[in-house]
Amino acid sequence: MQFHIFLLIYLALSVSAISRGRNAQQEEFPYVCSLQTSFLVLKSHRCGAVVLHPEWLVTAGQCGGNALGDFEVLCGVTNLGSEGQRRKVDKFIVHKDFAGKAGQRNDIAMIKLTEPLVLDKSVNIAKMPVLTLSGSAFVAGWGEKSGGLLETLLNMFSQDLQAAQVTMRDQFTCAQLLKEHGVEGLMDETKICSTAPENSGICSGDAGSPLVQQGVVLGIASWHSGCASGVPSVFTSVAPHSLWIKNVYNSNGERQ
Repeated sequence: MQFHIFLLIYLALSVSAISRGRNAQQEEFPYVCSLQTSFLVLKSHRCGAVVLHPEWLVTAGQCGGNALGDFEVLCGVTNLGSEGQRRKVDKFIVHKDFAGKAGQRNDIAMIKLTEPLVLDKSVNIAKMPVLTLSGSAFVAGWGEKSGGLLETLLNMFSQDLQAAQVTMRDQFTCAQLLKEHGVEGLMDETKICSTAPENSGICSGDAGSPLVQQGVVLGIASWHSGCASGVPSVFTSVAPHSLWIKNVYNSNGERQ
C-alpha cells in the first residue's frame, strides 16, 4: 500500500513534465560526449561536452566543481552502457571570470585530454560559430527526461542520448519570456536561450551539452528552471567566447 502511494506521488510530480525529445541516432551528433567522474570502479555521467579538436572539448564551467574522483570522457556512443572511446582528462580549464554558479556569465570550460580521440563516423568535431544564428536548432544530452522527484533524488540520467528540436530566441525575447516566469537579470550578450512548443529543453545532467545547428555548436547548456516547465533553457553563447577558446589553445601549445 505504501509503495503504491509513493508511486502515485512520484507520477503526480513527474507527469506534468513532457519527455524532452527522442533517442538520438548513432552518428547523428558525433561531437557530443559524456563527461564522467571515475571513482574506483564507478563511472558516472556528470555533464555533456562537445569535441572541438581531437584533444580538446568544451563544456560548462559549472561541471568542474566538487567532483568525487577523476574526470573522463566517453565519446562515440548514444547509450552510456556501450563501448566507445574513453579518455582521461588532463586539464579542466574554467573561464577565469566565471563565478561558479549555473546561469552566470562565462559558464564555459575547456577540457584537455591525455590522448587524442580517433576521428571517425561516431566521433567528430563540431564547427565553431562565426556569429550567433537564429531559427531552429537541436539540443542533445544525457540529462534527466522529466525531472520527477525519484529521478532527481537518484540522479537517474538517461542512458540514451536524447535530442529535441528547439527555437533559438534573441536576447530581448529571452529576457521577456524569463520575466514572465519571475526570472530577471539572467540574460546578457554572452547568452542565448531556446524554447519549444512541447517545452522541450535542458534538464539536470545536461549542463555542458550543446545547442547545435547543422553541426555548428552555438551554445553550451548552462541554466534551466525545472524540466519541460515552459521556462526557456539558457545557454552560454559560444561565439562571444571564440577568442577565449583560441587563447586556451595557444597558451597550451595547440596550433589552429
